[in-house]
Amino acid sequence: MTDGPKEGYAFVIDTDSYAGNFEREMTAYLTGAVGECGVGEELIEDLPVSFDNIQDVPDDHGCYKPTSCWEEPTSGDNNAVAIFFEDKPTPEQIDFMKERVKNFNHIFKTKGRMAQFNNEPDINILGFRLIEFKQLVNEISI
Repeated sequence: MTDGPKEGYAFVIDTDSYAGNFEREMTAYLTGAVGECGVGEELIEDLPVSFDNIQDVPDDHGCYKPTSCWEEPTSGDNNAVAIFFEDKPTPEQIDFMKERVKNFNHIFKTKGRMAQFNNEPDINILGFRLIEFKQLVNEISI
């Protein structure tokens, strides 16, 4: 799990499945963005919406990627996908991702590295959130 950027935003997609199994593929399918590892390249298509404000963030191993499995602080569940943005995603980007994610389950089970697991349970989308990251710096007089 990545903590997220010091500054920026995360579009979070809540699911009922462990997101570490598919967060990179979902991000590639929804935005056309992949990290240094290249996972999800097979799902990239020409998109009618530009995602030029995606932000790559290093994971625990120093690999930069535009997404992370998101851990809920209260429950510890890792059933959410966070897609990182430098600037607040536009309403057009948000609407596009919300609509496109409806087809992800089928795409995930028929293309790419997870096609052999097409008998796995469906990934159900439970909701969406937007998180803003701000680095707080206070100078204290001494």
